[in-house]
Amino acid sequence: MNGLHKLCKWVEEQGLRRAAVTSAPRSNVELLIPTIGLSDIFDTIVLGDDCERVKPFPDPYLKALQALQVSHNHAFVFEDSVSGTKAGVAAGMPVMGLAKRKPEKLLTAAGASFVIHDFEDPKLWSLLEELQCNPEVTTAS
Repeated sequence: MNGLHKLCKWVEEQGLRRAAVTSAPRSNVELLIPTIGLSDIFDTIVLGDDCERVKPFPDPYLKALQALQVSHNHAFVFEDSVSGTKAGVAAGMPVMGLAKRKPEKLLTAAGASFVIHDFEDPKLWSLLEELQCNPEVTTAS
């Protein structure tokens, strides 16, 4: 996805803690994350299998917050699914929808604060510039 590595570099420069929260099977995650060059980016990975209830319930995101030792008030989510968007919102975090697979209106209806089409989107970078002034923000994805 366009801008992903630029975003990862920005996140690292800010010293933000990160989690990958996914419903994908462990074997897919173990293959995909290294393939796209993200092996060193996440502090923790939460799989659907790690939780009693999966997305759209908030449990996976709550587990990530606990692992990162971060409040939902100091976190935000990138999400490309309707169930994941609902889970992030239910966990009390703002969600940035990624209109990669789902139409923008479905992600918005699920509660996304706003929707971007890739990580180069000017809306995203405007928000990140604002957050740069707040050292207590952490991402959970």
